[in-house]
Amino acid sequence: MAEYSSRQGTAPSAIDLGTIVDDVWKGFWRIWWLLLVIISICATLFYTHVKMVYEPKYTAEATYLVTAASYYGYTESYYNETTASGLATSLEYVLNSTVMQKTVAEALDMESVPGTIAVAVVEETNMITIKATADSAQMAYNILQAVIESYPIVAESVIGSTTLEVMSESGVPTAPSNEDWSHGAAKTGILIGFVIDILVLFVYSMTKRTIRKEKDFAKILNVKCIAAIPHVRFKKRGKNASKNVELVLMDNFRVPPGFVEAMRSVRRRIENHSLDTKKNIYLVTSALPEEGKSTVAANIALSLALKGEKVVIVDMDLRNPSLADSFALESVKCGTIDVLKGRKEIQDALVQYKDTSLEILPGGKAISKTSRVLSSEKVGNLIRTLQKEYDYVILDTPPCALLNDATMVASQAQAAIFVVRQDYARVDRIYEGIENLAETGVDIMGCLLNGAEVGLTGTGYSKSYSYARYGYGHGEKRYGYGYGGYGIKEDEEKKSENNK
Repeated sequence: MAEYSSRQGTAPSAIDLGTIVDDVWKGFWRIWWLLLVIISICATLFYTHVKMVYEPKYTAEATYLVTAASYYGYTESYYNETTASGLATSLEYVLNSTVMQKTVAEALDMESVPGTIAVAVVEETNMITIKATADSAQMAYNILQAVIESYPIVAESVIGSTTLEVMSESGVPTAPSNEDWSHGAAKTGILIGFVIDILVLFVYSMTKRTIRKEKDFAKILNVKCIAAIPHVRFKKRGKNASKNVELVLMDNFRVPPGFVEAMRSVRRRIENHSLDTKKNIYLVTSALPEEGKSTVAANIALSLALKGEKVVIVDMDLRNPSLADSFALESVKCGTIDVLKGRKEIQDALVQYKDTSLEILPGGKAISKTSRVLSSEKVGNLIRTLQKEYDYVILDTPPCALLNDATMVASQAQAAIFVVRQDYARVDRIYEGIENLAETGVDIMGCLLNGAEVGLTGTGYSKSYSYARYGYGHGEKRYGYGYGGYGIKEDEEKKSENNK
């Protein structure tokens, strides 16, 4: 492990676009709820902001035919575009003049005009359109009427005597003239939220440091990967399939062939290692809970037994014993804890698995304070006794990155197999777990990539399998630890044990 320690910071030098795309896809399904929250927040913020600043404006308008009195008492129409344009300019000046504004305000019995007035010439005619805009529909209409009433008096001194003949009139406006853009703003917020989601997923992919492929063990951890064990799902068998507990064991005919062959490969590696090193006590652990170590340990033991070896597997996870569930053992009344405390003899606690040469020492009733039990000489005595009677002793221990339980057992083991669930534990946690094992002096045989899938669609061992994942629980029952399962109390216990 010296070589490992000297290179533990090594990281891949090239960016794997395929891995990034795969991580983005997986990240989407893992944090889809967060991405949806981001989009919802953006849409709500944009909608609320526009809704709060939006003030409806109402516009009353009318189109007039403009005529002017002649010197001889007759009226004449402003019929050409040039003349009409000039008139419009004059009218605009008149309408926006201080005198006009004051006259309209007096007509409305107000200090100032509560709105705006605009005038425009209808192209190629002697008609003009006057628009009055205000905060309320009635006020806009009142301003327009006041303009028409006040116009002849003010305009006469500027452009002479003119008359405005009504051609069309909108009346009191029934709807705002400025659009309420709040719904459009919400759509913009959704788009911006979507862009933010893409950035979040990209950052998630680039900053995520987990083990995803077999080659990552050498590139990142500088340790060898013994094998990749495929992810397993079981086909549904009727409406109540989800209630059935499927055992992920090699002798279950419903387990895909890929999984069985992978476990046989692991068995051959262990046999070769044992032949070369004369070791037969193998510890199986992982960095964190729910990485599938108990299922892997159970199948290693079963694979050796099916080859004809005499094997015993011991549940040393005293805080959360799970081997009984892995093998579907019923009515387990005693186990490892009872043997270590002297309440039962080894033979009384052992359970034979079917008609194989595999025997199981289940954990028994869970305990929370394990330090005194695991640090006693009885652990070593138990393991040495079993070593004399069996060809292989497989020890299923707790995760070793969070507590000292596994490392205390490792001091009594001869070799260790480290289980790493694909794309699950952070690299720093895996470092910590391997280093904890290395400090005990146990021979770390290598790592197993567990629950391996390839690309966006998985390994393809079966395309219509339902939710019954192997290795991370039994059926829908979760492993039981979780970060919360340990908690601060256990972390403090680990620190206190290190200080002793």
